[in-house]
Amino acid sequence: NERCDARVLRLMKRLLVLSGVLIAAGAAPSGAVDIVNRDRVAHDVVINRSDGSSEEITVKARGKLADVCKACVVVVGESTTEATGDVTVTIEGGKVSINTR
Repeated sequence: NERCDARVLRLMKRLLVLSGVLIAAGAAPSGAVDIVNRDRVAHDVVINRSDGSSEEITVKARGKLADVCKACVVVVGESTTEATGDVTVTIEGGKVSINTR
């Protein structure tokens, strides 16, 4: 009986720790980069991700793209910025800048 009780207690502790980890993971921010275009014209944006992949996307005038990457270099024309985590890359006057959220 004591062995069974000890097993149940260990299992309950593990479940409690696991549920805490899952709750913390769900409550954590996504930590992804957003892009906001404040200009009145659309812009072609090149996203160079940290894994080596690259993608060209168009951000509409006054548009927003959410969760573009976790870590990347954002290129608009000849303007570039390195973005990591929970930040917003803003396009204004055809140039990129970073704003923390």
